Amino acid sequence: MYIGEYLLWFGNSIKKETRKKLEMSYSNSDMKLSEVEKDWTKASVSNNPRAIGPYYAYNDRYLDIRGGMFENFRGIVTWISLLIFFIPYISFEMGFDAALDLYNHQSEDVISDIIFIIICSIITLIFVYLCIRYFRYVYRLELFTIRHIRVRFNRVTRQVYIQRPKYCGGTVVFK
Repeated sequence: MYIGEYLLWFGNSIKKETRKKLEMSYSNSDMKLSEVEKDWTKASVSNNPRAIGPYYAYNDRYLDIRGGMFENFRGIVTWISLLIFFIPYISFEMGFDAALDLYNHQSEDVISDIIFIIICSIITLIFVYLCIRYFRYVYRLELFTIRHIRVRFNRVTRQVYIQRPKYCGGTVVFK
């Protein structure tokens, strides 16, 4: 959820110099640099707003929404990670079975079994390293981030209230 929102924001708001460094060009769907730098807090988007996403209430004074844009996709990363973790598990299991066959003298082709064990060990180690090194951050963000946070945008005072449970720090006000 948050990763998708971050990537969308990052892709649209990257600076011109950074784009040149990364050798990225603007596509037709990207926002222009002048649009990114413009102060959108003063512009009115609609005279008759209709809720598309998860909202609670709105009137002339405030707008209450829940969570983020990809709130209904929460949990997909968990299932994808289970599939990713399944690859090193199967590789380890197959290599371990081949090693047991060698140990119990049930294998006829010793050299191919040793090569198979080495390949399975390499696959297992690479996937375990990648999961520990990179994927743990994504997994933690997915599993240990509060769901259904209510955000209130006060139109009169121009403040944003993040309404969290008391055990998570309570309500936070941003000006």
